[in-house]
Amino acid sequence: MAPQKSAKGRGNEMNRLILVVLICCCCLALEPLAWAGGNILPGGTIGGAASLGRGGASNAVVGDGSAFYHNVANIAGTQFLEFDLSTLVSRSWYQGSDCPDGQNSELGLSPVPLMALTNRLGPNWTIGTAIYGSDGIGVQHKKGPYRKSLLTSVNFTTAIAYNNDDNTFSAGFGADVVYGQLSCRGIFDQLGIAVTPVDVTNDLDGIGYGWRLGVRQEFTEWLTASLSYSPPRKLKLRGSSDIALFDLELGRLKAETEINFPGKLGLGLLLKPAETVRVSVDADLNLYDLEKINLDFGLFQLAQITEWKSNPSVKVGVEKDFNANWTGRAGAGILWPAIPIEHRTRTIPDGLGFHGALGGTWTNDAKDFAIDFAVGVSGADGEVISPMGEGQTKNRIGYAAIAARWLF
Repeated sequence: MAPQKSAKGRGNEMNRLILVVLICCCCLALEPLAWAGGNILPGGTIGGAASLGRGGASNAVVGDGSAFYHNVANIAGTQFLEFDLSTLVSRSWYQGSDCPDGQNSELGLSPVPLMALTNRLGPNWTIGTAIYGSDGIGVQHKKGPYRKSLLTSVNFTTAIAYNNDDNTFSAGFGADVVYGQLSCRGIFDQLGIAVTPVDVTNDLDGIGYGWRLGVRQEFTEWLTASLSYSPPRKLKLRGSSDIALFDLELGRLKAETEINFPGKLGLGLLLKPAETVRVSVDADLNLYDLEKINLDFGLFQLAQITEWKSNPSVKVGVEKDFNANWTGRAGAGILWPAIPIEHRTRTIPDGLGFHGALGGTWTNDAKDFAIDFAVGVSGADGEVISPMGEGQTKNRIGYAAIAARWLF
């Protein structure tokens, strides 16, 4: 006969289930933030403060909310509530044949929250839910032929994971509800030539769906490997396009389009060369399927050729336990460009990206509460070829993150 749970145990489980419901309601009620200026997410690092501190190398790491993005198998066997806030300060710089003196973008200040909750259903099953920003690029200039570009998504993921009895193997599945936003302003160049008197402003948003899978296997005490996959997420966006001639508004058209936000194929390794040291290594392929953005105005269509390509990234993180309360971490990574040179502009820049970070965690003596923190820098330099001319862009981002985790 199975042992009966105490009233206190049943009460704790009920409290955690209530928290699941509450965070779901918060996720559904949370309105996406309006970002401006700079790239939204630093080169390939997405997730909470702990993940950012290890440079985004989190595919095989268990214990924090970044698991919902990197590998849903990593929520197996966990019970925590996490509130996380990353804040990015960013700026892009452009110099080209059409702008020989150079031009700075507006300074971008971008809060990127993450909320996550997991709850064990028994010795082998765990459920969880999270909301987080998963992709994004956004640059804004006050003046010039290309003034604004914003393409971003926010994920709401609900996941379930299984772990075997000795916790050496886990597998997870997650279902995504995705909010996407496209906002841009610039000259009319969809026909391959720059019509400088004509200015077009597009503002569209919408909802889509996706899914993700992950597995994690601990082979020995010092070696763990993991694999994760999420396909590109297709969103249907609806909104409007405003047309202006010499800054004189001519009218507004209803518009809609379909956009595939990137998926990811990720491989992770977690090494433990010493009792208090862990090294995580991720190799990811970001799966783009965005050949063009086809704006449908009802009576006619216009296509913006993009041809964004799947691009790899490599990230390495190191963690060191100094004592029972303090853990330090550091990480770095490289992200190869996804946007071809011929489809870049000063507001849609790309190039070989890099990032580096330092961080840590403080855990209380009872091991039921932790604070994660991280600071880092990210950037990318690349060439631009647009109908207005050729040039160079530089993107620089500084970010700081802090998270509170309650461990049940």
